[in-house]
This record gives sequence, structure tokens and C-alpha cells, in this order.
Amino acid sequence: MLLGAVMFGAVPALAQDGPPPGGPPPGGRGAYQRIEGEILKNLHPPLSPKQIDQIKAARAEMMKQNENVTDRATRMANGKAFRDKITSIMTPAQAADFKKQMDAARAKMRAEHPDGGPGGGPPPNQ
Repeated sequence: MLLGAVMFGAVPALAQDGPPPGGPPPGGRGAYQRIEGEILKNLHPPLSPKQIDQIKAARAEMMKQNENVTDRATRMANGKAFRDKITSIMTPAQAADFKKQMDAARAKMRAEHPDGGPGGGPPPNQ
């Protein structure tokens, strides 16, 4: 019960944080970040409180790195480094579930926005 309260009280913050200042408009890459947060909330097996804290710290670090970055390639590289870091925090089963859910979300976004969508293009295939 306590784990459930910690999980659902802490992980939503990952999904609710918006894009950094100067970042993409809501519905674009911000939507992608929200999807990523939702996937983290729904991993099987669930993240431990320690993993949640580590992922929050990694996300805060990435957000700080991207704070004044306007170059798309740099932002994408920072995002890939973030995803690599969080998957290294996960167990192999969690990492596999994360990859499976992210791949499905990317496919859905590409199908819904074949022209590149509201965020200037489909999410990076990383």
C-alpha cells in the first residue's frame, strides 16, 4: 500500500513537468514527454522509490542541460542520453517494458501525425 502511494504520488511529477522554457509548444514534444512519464508510471514491474528518485534527478539534469538550448540536434542528443540513463537505472524487465511501450507510442504518434505533427515532427526514433 505504501509503495502504491509513493509510486502514484511521485511518478506523476515526471509526467506533469512541461517542456523547458523556449521549448516546443504544448502538444508537440511536450506531449512526448508526458507520454514518457505515463509509461514510467505504468511499468511492469513498477519502479521502486529509489528508482523514481534517480529518474527524477536524471530528468532534472537533462532539463538543466536543455535550459537555453535551441539547437534541435543537441536537445535530441540530451534526450537520448536521458533515456539511456533511465534505462540503466531500470531492471532488465522494466527496461524491456519501457522500450516496448515507447515503440508503441512512437508508432501511434507517427500514425496520427504522418505530416510531422504539431511538434514539428515525430518523436525521435531513439
